[in-house]
Amino acid sequence: MKISIFTCCYNHEKYLERCINSILKQTYQNWELVCVDDKSTDNSLKILQDFAKKDQRIKVVEKKENSGMAAPNCNIALQYLNGEFILGVGPDDEISENCLQEFIDRYDSLKDREIDAAIIPTLFYFSENTDKNFTISGINGVVNSEDHILTGEKAFELSIEWEISGFAFFRTDIVKRFGFYEEGMNGDEYSCREFFLNSRKIIFLKDSAYIYHQINTSITKKLSTKLFNVYKTLWKVEILAKRHNCKKSLIRKINRKRYNESYNLWVRYLKDKNFFNLSDQQIIEEYFEENWKLLKPYKIGRDYLLRKEKDKEGKSIVLFNKIRFYYTMLKNA
Repeated sequence: MKISIFTCCYNHEKYLERCINSILKQTYQNWELVCVDDKSTDNSLKILQDFAKKDQRIKVVEKKENSGMAAPNCNIALQYLNGEFILGVGPDDEISENCLQEFIDRYDSLKDREIDAAIIPTLFYFSENTDKNFTISGINGVVNSEDHILTGEKAFELSIEWEISGFAFFRTDIVKRFGFYEEGMNGDEYSCREFFLNSRKIIFLKDSAYIYHQINTSITKKLSTKLFNVYKTLWKVEILAKRHNCKKSLIRKINRKRYNESYNLWVRYLKDKNFFNLSDQQIIEEYFEENWKLLKPYKIGRDYLLRKEKDKEGKSIVLFNKIRFYYTMLKNA
């Protein structure tokens, strides 16, 4: 079986050799690697091209313009991949040398190999200059859960708070059928959840790892307008859950998460507002205005009588679905 791997980079010259060497060192050798360079201004493209000259399994796609987001580059990579399963690897990440072989062994052990499956390696999370590192093996916090076999809906549910890793081997036909959602900085998180929901089984690897390096200079760490352009991802996740007739309690959980995310981002924006020029402030506030319009409470049971909400004014209690009392007000809201 050929395994398709892709990575998308922008100015990752410091980490690319580590990433690609981890793939070259795999004990299982039937793989292809597509690298998409998002118009890097450093030495990234040359590093990729040098690797491609040495190994014909590596293909480099050079973009003419920078998109600044991962998902559009992921969709470009899909055009060149033809293995049975796909694994996306971040340009600053790596995989253990037995990762592909254990995937093959685990897949071969399935009785019904023709079914749609997703297979998740153990996640090792490393954050630069911090001791906040952790491991997710199987379901986070559940002992011996590496032996569990999940349904797509259960994996989707666990992905809402990322109680399982999203770095997984997905069937190529599923990934190509839906593609990667391109809107917003974190559209690929929506896509991962959609892939889970459309896989019939999700299983885990025990002895191999996806090693995720959280780099302090990554786009998710920078204070920029893009940081606030994330609201549509969970909005689409909520729509996806409704379309698949997921449990009402799960839809409500996603809805509550949307409110919390929006509130926390708004608090952060108010705190750091003066770091942005007037033009960027306008862009960010337009994001929030659209977000507030998309936010509608999903109510079940006693929510019609009593519920807590968060919005741009602060934290409130809503009684009888009509009367609102703010118990925390935000300054400068």
